[in-house]
Amino acid sequence: MFKPVGLGRKRLALVDEIKDGIVSLRKSFLSIPEIKAILDSKGKSIALTMIGDVLKREGFARLPRRDKETRGPIAILNASKMMADKTSPLSFGPETFSAQYAGLLRFIPIISRY
Repeated sequence: MFKPVGLGRKRLALVDEIKDGIVSLRKSFLSIPEIKAILDSKGKSIALTMIGDVLKREGFARLPRRDKETRGPIAILNASKMMADKTSPLSFGPETFSAQYAGLLRFIPIISRY
């Protein structure tokens, strides 16, 4: 007759979507802050504690302490290389511009002394 009431917080759908990604990143020996940085760069914002909870539920233990040499650089899995924009030759020809507050530019030499 009555609908059963679910107690507690609702599960975050984002966690279910990226759980496999979190597990695969931990299997490549990355710490929780490193996993968060990689997920943030992919546009998936999730809290550090939530990543820790997912890893605890999956049965992962804490990583042992590592020094900088052991830790090494963060290697983002399946990352594509970013190409820089092509540059154009520098021109030293006369330029003009107009601005409402351009008079402030006259004080830059005075400001730079302080």
